[in-house]
Amino acid sequence: MLPNNSEAWGDVTDTYTAQWQEYRRRRRWAFAVALGIGPLAALLLGIDGHPWLEPVAAVLGLAWIGAAAVTGWRFGLWPCPRCGHPFCVTSLRDWFWSLAGDRLRALLTSRCLHCGLPKWASSETGH
Repeated sequence: MLPNNSEAWGDVTDTYTAQWQEYRRRRRWAFAVALGIGPLAALLLGIDGHPWLEPVAAVLGLAWIGAAAVTGWRFGLWPCPRCGHPFCVTSLRDWFWSLAGDRLRALLTSRCLHCGLPKWASSETGH
């Protein structure tokens, strides 16, 4: 536990702010990659009938799947500033086997699923 002085609490506030900035960065990347499927699908539909472009489409599709997996995992496993556990995932087993709607609901949670820290809190007290 931190000592109750303004210097120590200032460090926590700065740390929380930096961690929430990292959360936003990971969220932006995850959603940008997820939304990238639209242009990729249009590209794949547009090259139908051009056999020399099929390998390019396959590589792009595999790259998108890999990027979506990495950015989704990084966003989903972002650690809570207070407790250090994943903010929106209770267990990897549940995350892996849950339905997409359950995952989306978890990602949009307003509190840490482990310690209850409110999203965007700037201090230990949750304010």
